[in-house]
Amino acid sequence: MWGIFLYLRAKRGKST
Repeated sequence: MWGIFLYLRAKRGKST
């Protein structure tokens, strides 16, 4: 369950 969380967070975090 943490994989999806870190995945979305890293995907949006790398955007900025």
